[in-house]
Amino acid sequence: KTFFFKHFLGSRRQIKFILVVIILASVPVFVLGVTAIYLIDLSHRRDVSNLEMSLIDQETGEVRKFLADTLGIIELRVGFIQKSEIEISQQQFLLEGLLEENPAFEEVSFISLEGIETAKKIRGGGEIELQNVSQLPKFKKAKDGKNFIGEIGHTLAGPILTLAAPVKNRNGDIIQILSAEINLRQIVTVTEAQK
Repeated sequence: KTFFFKHFLGSRRQIKFILVVIILASVPVFVLGVTAIYLIDLSHRRDVSNLEMSLIDQETGEVRKFLADTLGIIELRVGFIQKSEIEISQQQFLLEGLLEENPAFEEVSFISLEGIETAKKIRGGGEIELQNVSQLPKFKKAKDGKNFIGEIGHTLAGPILTLAAPVKNRNGDIIQILSAEINLRQIVTVTEAQK
């Protein structure tokens, strides 16, 4: 019996000693494991963030290109040197061509330097009412020789953006304003497809 108790008590001390050693050896491994998991998670988040920023930059570039291309279409320079407006029949012809060639255009119009629409076309034909736009920012900015990009509005047809640019003669004189309502459905579709 005494041998058993001595051996058992000795074993209990050995077991305690072994447990203490195991715990002390496990703590650094556990801390290193937690640290490694944290660093992996942090690295993963940074990679995801970089990927998202790359996609945003790409989408921003596509939107900028779309706007630059669209503004390039409405920046009209006529071949004559007179400071008079383009003839109404020519205005109508040009507006029809803009609608046919550019599916994003919903409405296009020529505006006189007094701020009165002189010709207007709407996709689908709708009723056309020429308006006085002399107080609108699109007219004021374009009359000052600068391109105008409005804020995005929402309609049943989708998001719409108003653009306007001065129409210049060969000498660079502003003779009229060309305005367009652009449907941004194409841009929205492209950016959503990349998500």
